[in-house]
Amino acid sequence: MEIDAQGRLLIDSDLQQLEHLQEQIETLDRELARRGHASDAVKLLMTLPGVDVARPRRCSPLGATRSDSPTAIMPPVTWA
Repeated sequence: MEIDAQGRLLIDSDLQQLEHLQEQIETLDRELARRGHASDAVKLLMTLPGVDVARPRRCSPLGATRSDSPTAIMPPVTWA
């Protein structure tokens, strides 16, 4: 698919915004992990299976691949 100059400009702008948001999310994730490891309540929660403050599960639109499926970037739902 060919994109004109205006379309390319808009797409590049959107990609820059997504990259900036991803950096902010990563900064907040690190801060939450730091605070979580210092909290006795969080340490107690981390004793539960599947709870880990150091490795949060999230979807990253920047890491997603193109798909026609609306749930393509969502992890499968599992019942514990």
